[in-house]
This record gives sequence, C-alpha cells and structure tokens, in this order.
Amino acid sequence: ICMFLGSYFKPNNDGIIWFVRNVLPSVKIKMKIVGKGMSKLKEDEPELLKNIEIVSDAPNLQPYFADADIMVLPIFTGSGMKVKTCESLMHGKNIIGTTEAFEGYDVDTKKVGGECNTAEEFIALLNDFAQNPRPRYNEYSRNAFLKNYSENAVIEKFRGIF
Repeated sequence: ICMFLGSYFKPNNDGIIWFVRNVLPSVKIKMKIVGKGMSKLKEDEPELLKNIEIVSDAPNLQPYFADADIMVLPIFTGSGMKVKTCESLMHGKNIIGTTEAFEGYDVDTKKVGGECNTAEEFIALLNDFAQNPRPRYNEYSRNAFLKNYSENAVIEKFRGIF
C-alpha cells in the first residue's frame, strides 16, 4: 500500500495527479490519498481517480500510517521543508519522494526509501520494493526524526544557540 499525504493544495494536487498518470499504470500497488479536502480531487479528475481510495478530513491519521508500506511524495514545487516528510519520518515510514519532498531534511534518502524525480525512477524503485519487500517500519526514518526533528531534538538545538 502506497500512501500520499497532503491537503488539497496545488503543488500536492499537481504532484499526485502526475504520479497517477505517469507512474501508477506501470506498477502494481494499491494507492491511497489521504488529506484535508482531498475528496475534491475526485471532482477534478473523476475518471483518472475512480479506482483510488481517497480519504478526506480524517480525524486521526495513525491508522493510515500504520497500513502504509510506502509513503509516496511526488512534490515538484514549493518552498521550505514539507510537513508530510516530517510526519512520514515520525511514523518510521519508507519514503519515496522527489528532491523537493526532501528539501531541508538531513537524511540518507537511500536508507529512507529513495529519491526519484522522473516517472522512470519512481517505476523502477516501486517495482524493486514490490519484488524485494521492506518492513513497513523503517527504523532509520524514525531515528532520523528523533535525532533531528522531534520536539526534544529541536529544543536541544535551540539551547545550543543560546
């Protein structure tokens, strides 16, 4: 199960629609799209998204993270660090994302899952995950979050400044 997490927002919408058009037909995965207002995507692209589960405005994301084998983050535009990347690290997930999705994060993208910027790269890596399954819980991802991005880690960094 691959999950895309994000609110109904142009960079998110553009990225996941690109992924569904250019990557999904070439891989055998179950796709879930989860996020605030994302049911509007089905209104925008009803035919394209007819076989994809979309969960909009979930009160608790924990069950969706628990079910996901891989977080797919095809984000091509934006600025700053992406919260979806931090949340995926926090939940110890395998993450396959673009350079933009990992912007500002100090992680080894190969250990997290992988960095892909083209349809061919996403297809190759997702097919590799399908042929060589990894555990749903990525310890490296979780440890990277705890070391660098958790509340305690950030407080310690601030203490080091002052």
